Amino acid sequence: MLMATIRQRRPGVWEVRGYTGKDVDGKSTQVSRTVHGTKKDAKLVAAELTVKPARNAGGRKLRQLLDEWVDIKTPGWADLTVRDQTSRAKQVAADPIGRKVFMAGDWFSYWPGWQVGALDSAHLATDMIARRVVSGG
Repeated sequence: MLMATIRQRRPGVWEVRGYTGKDVDGKSTQVSRTVHGTKKDAKLVAAELTVKPARNAGGRKLRQLLDEWVDIKTPGWADLTVRDQTSRAKQVAADPIGRKVFMAGDWFSYWPGWQVGALDSAHLATDMIARRVVSGG
């Protein structure tokens, strides 16, 4: 990622956006993070996005995202956990409702294993759900 921008949404709440490249149609893509805290906190997130770009889920199917998640997590899992999580991922992807699932947890953030990662991920998922409800989707 080349750069990130920061804007204050309201006192103590910042939006950090970073350019992630182009999608398959050649359109620019970006990732956005909401930061609760000081401008310094927002700058830290912006710096992290600049150094370690977020993965862009755009255009990929749930099955692809779940496969990638399992691949990333497998090295740290016990054999039974790999078996169980792989099975669960297949079930979620096969179920039609799986297309409407929003996932959250520390493993979906830049802070795996930390409560702040779980909260950041949950905030993003609930924001996406709210947008979908408001838009009637």
